[in-house]
This record gives sequence, C-alpha cells and structure tokens, in this order.
Amino acid sequence: MKKYSDNDIYLLFDSRKARLLRVIYIFTAIYPEAKALIAILHLKKEPFNGKYQQYANDKKHIKLIIMGTGSIAAAISVSHICTKYNISNQDRIVHIGTCGIFSTNHYQNNVYICNKIIQAETSKTFYPDILYRHDFLESAILTLPVLYTKDKEKFDNYPNIADCMTGTKNILIDMEAAGFYQAAIQYVGTERIIILKVVSDNGEPQKVTPESIHAIFMEQEKALIQFLDILVRQQEIEALQLSKFPSFAQMDWIDKVCSDMHCSETMRNKLKHLFHYMDITGIDYHKKIEEMYLDKRLPCKDKREGKKCYEQLEMELL
Repeated sequence: MKKYSDNDIYLLFDSRKARLLRVIYIFTAIYPEAKALIAILHLKKEPFNGKYQQYANDKKHIKLIIMGTGSIAAAISVSHICTKYNISNQDRIVHIGTCGIFSTNHYQNNVYICNKIIQAETSKTFYPDILYRHDFLESAILTLPVLYTKDKEKFDNYPNIADCMTGTKNILIDMEAAGFYQAAIQYVGTERIIILKVVSDNGEPQKVTPESIHAIFMEQEKALIQFLDILVRQQEIEALQLSKFPSFAQMDWIDKVCSDMHCSETMRNKLKHLFHYMDITGIDYHKKIEEMYLDKRLPCKDKREGKKCYEQLEMELL
C-alpha cells in the first residue's frame, strides 16, 4: 500500500476499504444558504449527478450538498450521500442553514449550535454530543413540518409541544434538523454530527429573501470559517493518529469481524466506532478479538449470538 506524505493526510484505498481521508460533509437545505458557504469556503461546483448538486474544496476535504427542504428530504439526502460515499465514523456530517426563532426578546442574526433537537410530530428528542471548542450560542431546536410563523394555530396541531414553549425565552425552529439527525446517526456517532443554524427571522418567513440569507451568512463569515477550520484541523490530526494503526486501517479485517458477528448496519457502525476509540486511546483490543476466535466465540452462529458477543466485547473493553 502506497503511503503519502503528511501533507496529503490520507492513504488511498479502493471503494471497499476504509479511507484515512476524512471528509466534512456539509448539507444545506437551499441554494441561497449554499451560495454564501461556497464563497466563504472557496468551493468548486462538481459535475451534477442527477440527484443532488454538490460543491467541494479538495484541499480541505470539504463537500457541500444541497439536500432540499423538510425532514423527509433531509433524511433521504443524507442517506443517499452516506451510502454513495461509504461515509463512516471517520467523517463528519454537518448541517448549516437558516432558521426561525421563538423569542420573547429582541432577536439577532446569531449563529447557534444545536444541543437538543425536538421533533414536533412525535415529541422525540435527540441530543448531539458537542465536543468541540466554539464561540457560538447553544440552543434547542424544534423541527416543524411547515414554515414557522407567528400564527398561534400552527402550534395547536402539536399540543405536546406546549411544554417546550412554556417558560421558554428562546427556541430555534426549522424544518430539517430532526430528519437530518435521525438519518446521520445511522452512519456516524453523535459526536460527529453538528447542526449550525443562523437565525433569519422570528416567525416572519415572508420577509426572508435569497439576498437577506446571503447577507446574514456573510455577516457570520469569520465565525463560520474559524469553526470549520477547527474541524478541518481535527480531521487532519485524527487521520495522522489513525495512520499509526495499520491494523485498523485494514478494514477488510474489521469487515470480517462484523461478518462473523452477523452485525446489522447499526451494530457494524458501533463496532467500528468502538475499535476507533480503542486505537485513539491506545487500548489493545486485538488480543481480546484473538481470544474470542480461540475460544470459538467467533464466528457466531446467528444475529442473536452475534449481539451477545458484541455486548460482551464492549463490556470487557470499556
């Protein structure tokens, strides 16, 4: 296998093997949001593949995708891109977009990082792990299936949301976050999913225009670049760390363990995430895997036995 210089920060593998190239996938709902990021991040338009328009900065390993509006469109887009590019826990999935804000105070066009996601239709809540240094405000975000307006009757259809709004001074409101997050979590860990929202209005979407969206993003150019540069640098550091562990880089070996455990896609991602954590922290898990083969605990007979084997392995390693 050919090794590249540190400046390349990656090893090349074929499509069936893991990449040490770590990519930041940025998803926006609409082009006006993407337009500002294209300028800020110096992205170049890629050939249209018939589904989603994409832009990229190969030097920084950033790819931007316009996914469409609404939770369903967001979930389909994330699933399609993650499958197409074989996205794994080595990558980061980021949603950057505009949102409304329910606020009892005067609002500003600030950038928020979302620490809680509430789905209006189901009342389900999700909690991304925010493990990054940042200067943004943090807030919960409520995902509605319709544009947020100040009309009270819009909330009457979701009586279970009343508790969220009672006593709340500020809460962000959008149409994509819940669908985006639920799709992304199938491919990467919670700490590798980031949702950044720029406030565009306080329930008056009719006042939001492509020009105003572009202007709001450009106002936040410095903060966005600073944060994304931190992510890029973190990607580079992790890639260099991971390059020291060729056993992990040989994903055909990990794929064999997953196959012998009869892993589902979700369990496969969890197992890869576990091995990655072991490598970064310097914990030797190879010996434990070898013991499981010697003890005939691997390969497993079926999915039920594989699940028990995974749970035992996780308990013994952590």
